[in-house]
Amino acid sequence: MSISLCLNHFLIDPFYIMLPLSKRKSLLSVALNISKDFSVLSKKIGCSAQTLRYFNSKDQRYIKAKFLKKLLYLTSTPPSQIEEFISIKRGCSNHPLDIKLPLEISSDLSFLIAKSMGDGGIASDLRFHYTNSQYNLIREVIASVKKALGKTEYHLQKRVSRGTYDLKFPSVVGFILNYFGAPLVKKLIAHLKYLIGL
Repeated sequence: MSISLCLNHFLIDPFYIMLPLSKRKSLLSVALNISKDFSVLSKKIGCSAQTLRYFNSKDQRYIKAKFLKKLLYLTSTPPSQIEEFISIKRGCSNHPLDIKLPLEISSDLSFLIAKSMGDGGIASDLRFHYTNSQYNLIREVIASVKKALGKTEYHLQKRVSRGTYDLKFPSVVGFILNYFGAPLVKKLIAHLKYLIGL
């Protein structure tokens, strides 16, 4: 039995989700048949009518996961019916992850989990970070995130005094790695050495 990560796993606070326009319009069409107008629908879901109008527009708009979950429930739409290529961000971050769901373990994902236990880690705010002095290894991690998870921004900083590169990804990346088994520690190897007194 394989473990997979689905849209349902992201339908919690503090995630925000953006669906393709066709999926948004289809979902809202069904919801408006039930609730007649945005004002009534917004009261059932617990958000403002303007939030739903934005969600229905051509603009790329995110919606809080908890509102999307209520919209799915109201329309009796299983999350699996709308998951495909979606964009997810955690909290009010401006750094989303464009991902294809459901997501299953792959060699690139396993590679990232291993990196999170070596020269990387997942911080308490769930950001995945990786540090190395070899730029080719940094590029390898960037490429693996894109292949395994999807397109997202990252922050790369060269630490001249230490001769290293520090790479950080948005917290949605760390959330996914943690789901598949990466521990929530800054650097596992350093943590283990500390625990055993080396």
